[in-house]
Amino acid sequence: LGRGLYALERYEEAAEAYEEFLERRPDSVGALNQLGMTHHRLGAMETAETYYRRSLALEPDDSHTRSNLAMLLLEAGRLTEANETAPQALEQDPDSLDLRQNLALVLEKQERLPEALALWREILEREPLHEAAAMQMERIRERLQATAKDGPQESEESPPPGPRQ
Repeated sequence: LGRGLYALERYEEAAEAYEEFLERRPDSVGALNQLGMTHHRLGAMETAETYYRRSLALEPDDSHTRSNLAMLLLEAGRLTEANETAPQALEQDPDSLDLRQNLALVLEKQERLPEALALWREILEREPLHEAAAMQMERIRERLQATAKDGPQESEESPPPGPRQ
């Protein structure tokens, strides 16, 4: 019932359905993750995080829950935590393009553009028609080119290039 309501974007009703289900099966990793996703959609970030963490406490190797948590942390501006969580999810499921995409988004938000670009490139190599990957790669290349053009300019006061002491 919860999944159907979630699919219909009836998030408040979906949350109620998942909560009722969890009263009967409090250790359901899937229901905890889904309830976290539902609260995430409702904008209740702290509540969503609580459910994601409860799910991970029961099943630490659940890459999808870990990825959902990473995206929540990213949206909350908690980049250090997101950067710790997203790679763990990918390690748990290295073939997942979705997890690779989430890590690329985390890296991009941290301005780690060459690393993000490499991940988008991997996604595109595995799935050549992945439009989001192609668009993200183009966007990052433009940002890198702009950064190179706006890079430090040498002036007469700048020290000559060479080894620093």
